[in-house]
This record gives sequence, C-alpha cells and structure tokens, in this order.
Amino acid sequence: MLNKTIKLFSIFTTILILVTNLSIEPASAMGEKTFKTQHKKKEVPDEFSKFKIPEINSSTAYKLWNGKKAVFVDALDEESYRAQHIPGAINLPASDPETNWHEFLDIEKDDIIITYSSSKKCEDGKNLAKYLKHKGYTQVYYYKPGLKGWTYNLLPIESENDY
Repeated sequence: MLNKTIKLFSIFTTILILVTNLSIEPASAMGEKTFKTQHKKKEVPDEFSKFKIPEINSSTAYKLWNGKKAVFVDALDEESYRAQHIPGAINLPASDPETNWHEFLDIEKDDIIITYSSSKKCEDGKNLAKYLKHKGYTQVYYYKPGLKGWTYNLLPIESENDY
C-alpha cells in the first residue's frame, strides 16, 4: 500500500513538473518585441451633439421651482413619472418626447426649462434638453442630480398616489 502511494505521488509530481515547464512565457520575457494597441472609443455624433446644455445645482433648481419661475420637465418613462416626480413637472419621456407633446404646447420658446431624469448617472434629462434646444427653446437647463438628488435634499415630490 505504501509503495502504491509513493508511486502515485511520484507520477503526480512528474506530471506537475512537465505541465509547469510547458507553460508559455510572455513574448516580452522571450525577448520578442511587444506592441501596445490603444483602441479609441469612437463616438458616433448625434444630430443634437452641437447643443451645449448648462447644468444647474439643487439650490438654484429649488429656487426656480419654489418661485414658479421655471418649467420642470421629467425625462423618464410614464410609469416612473407616475411613481414619483417633482411637483408640477411635465412628463416628456426622452425615449419618445412627442408622446406627451400636447402638454408642452403652452410653453413659450423663451421660458426657463429645466429637464431632469432619475439620477446623475442617467443621461435622459440631458438628451431631452438637447432635443428641446433643437426645437427652438432658448433657456433650457439640465438638473444633473435628477430625482435622486432632489429627494436627497429632502425637496418635495409627488406621485399618482397624491391625487
């Protein structure tokens, strides 16, 4: 029994030595020249990329909201809007802003408009702001912190349950 164990151990050790000697070294260790390739992310420009949208902070957004001096526009889908939004905000989903465009017909081209989405990680609010600029609205701003930033600052929200 002991001889069988020693024999198996020696076979295992031999196989282990062979496998480690067969491993391939990196090209640089073998003296070969290596080339670093850099892949640049190629961005496809969209038709609205020329529009630069200024961002506003929570304090300014709240002052404009509280003084009823701006139109707030929620860029999220209708279900998210119904669940929670800034009071008085109009819902224009960034995925299809024409869906609720009828609610936007009374907004003047020079009114202050503030778009927002769910959080600073979501680009829907910014994309909607560019769309509105493209439509000819002149004072469009982007509230980057979004609904998450608004609620983090304990600012008022409403939902369909409030109606």
